[in-house]
Amino acid sequence: MRRASSVIFAVLFSLLIFIQPAFSQFAYDKIEDDAGFEFYKPVEFHTNPRYNRVEGFFPHAGVTFRPVELEGFAAHVDAGWGFWNESGQQFRFNAGVQKDFMDFDRLSIGVDVFRALETADNWVVDDIENSLASFLFREDYQDYYGVHGLRIFADKKVAGNHTLRLELNRRTYTALNRNINWSVFKGNFQENPTLASATIAEGDEFGIKLIAALDWRDNPIFPLSGWYVEGIYEHTADDFDTDGLFLSVKRYQQTFANQRLLLRGMIGTRTGSVAEQHSIDLGGVGSLRAFNDKEFSGNRMVMLNANYLFAGDILQKIPLQRIPLFGSLWTTLSLGLFMDTGWADFTSVDDGLFSGFSDVNFKTDFGLSVLFLEGVFRIDVARRTSLAPGTDRYRITFRLLDTL
Repeated sequence: MRRASSVIFAVLFSLLIFIQPAFSQFAYDKIEDDAGFEFYKPVEFHTNPRYNRVEGFFPHAGVTFRPVELEGFAAHVDAGWGFWNESGQQFRFNAGVQKDFMDFDRLSIGVDVFRALETADNWVVDDIENSLASFLFREDYQDYYGVHGLRIFADKKVAGNHTLRLELNRRTYTALNRNINWSVFKGNFQENPTLASATIAEGDEFGIKLIAALDWRDNPIFPLSGWYVEGIYEHTADDFDTDGLFLSVKRYQQTFANQRLLLRGMIGTRTGSVAEQHSIDLGGVGSLRAFNDKEFSGNRMVMLNANYLFAGDILQKIPLQRIPLFGSLWTTLSLGLFMDTGWADFTSVDDGLFSGFSDVNFKTDFGLSVLFLEGVFRIDVARRTSLAPGTDRYRITFRLLDTL
């Protein structure tokens, strides 16, 4: 029993530290700007294991080379193996090079070749939390598909904090099955969308992405106030001739003492395809918390989340920290209130990008959050304002390492 517990702890520790996300329609592969704060080693090793219903456990290893003689140049190779995936789909890799120019307002140019597992759902829950939920409770919130291809990018910093980016990519989509139904505790994975259910559509795609990220936050890691805006325009051709526009706006506002208001608004729209990899799902963790996971889908989406965090200004005024053993836990707890409202639906694939928003029917919930260490672990108790027949009005969800 002790040995089994040690193995479980080791796997969880690896997942917590090393996993990195795939990138969805609402996000992009950000370049970390550590210049001036870190001296890079010529050779660095890394690992990004994960666990999900398609691959099971995916061990991974990679290495990054930064030759001292070539300033600003880096090359990376990483690979992994999904043991439970179907034959011919287990091996995944990514290899590429990047060259940085200019010390201030950096310009980066790079190219990658890849054979990857991707999802359009990591904007609602990232790979760290999803892997932990899958490994422990058989809760996998993401749908997956395989891709292989090539990406070329140019990434430019502007005025220190803002980013402009251009990506060109060529990719081939592959539908995947659910291949495992095991976790530490009981549960049941849902099927991964495949061709049989007419969701993941296989084919080739050439894509162009234009990305702008505007950052007016006071701190990019733990912001207390400021705006963050991220916009992505994508055009694809070949088997999937589409146009997509995805906008996220976040507002961080400190109010009284340590209390904070966090607002997030999102709009997504795509023409030309309603395949799962091009659609937007709402409901459940990360979106409309009182509703079922992916209860709503479409090629049009609007959503607003509001979170008010009290920090320790309420619970810590109740003098329970003097209770032996319980007191140390009590001092790490805080409360929050939230409200979610959103809508997603399908329109004709021939409609323009800004058409199809005339019959918006918002679904709304509100609730209470209990946070441990300001969000390392969080419990959300949500109540929907409208109730469909055969559904529950309340839903309780648990979040790990979620930053809201």
